[in-house]
Amino acid sequence: TELAAAGQLPTAETYLRMAAPAYPPARYYLATVLNARGRGDEAVREFDAFIATQPPQLAQVRTAHLLAADACMKLGRLDDAIGHWNALLSIHADDLDARIAVANALVRANRPADAIPHFERAVAARPHDGALLNGLGVAFIASGRVDDAIGAFERAVTVRSEEHTSELQSRET
Repeated sequence: TELAAAGQLPTAETYLRMAAPAYPPARYYLATVLNARGRGDEAVREFDAFIATQPPQLAQVRTAHLLAADACMKLGRLDDAIGHWNALLSIHADDLDARIAVANALVRANRPADAIPHFERAVAARPHDGALLNGLGVAFIASGRVDDAIGAFERAVTVRSEEHTSELQSRET
């Protein structure tokens, strides 16, 4: 990992490949190096191999799922990314980053009805987040629930207006 931090990615990759069979956590670092080198497919395979050998509650497993999902998104593999976020949510149901990411990916995958419960849970956790309310509105409208979409968009505008007013007031003081 010190070699990777020093920018010596090819050398780091060589050593991590040698270490990985005997030391499974090396796969995590190898995956991050591969990802940094623009080799997303290989990185996802290494993240998956790492995840398969580690206890699910390990903090690095959370990060591996997030990084693998991000790599999948860059590769245009929406279903694989959604799979990683859902796997993470099965371990950590309150992971707001994963919940928001899977909701947005589900909308992009033309599965807005599946995104709605994720957006609703995210909005419940952050009720004054205009971007989440807007995402919920988009999912509603794409699902044909126009009245619900209007409500979500109205709340988003109200929240954004309150944020703007608060910001202006703080500048005046």
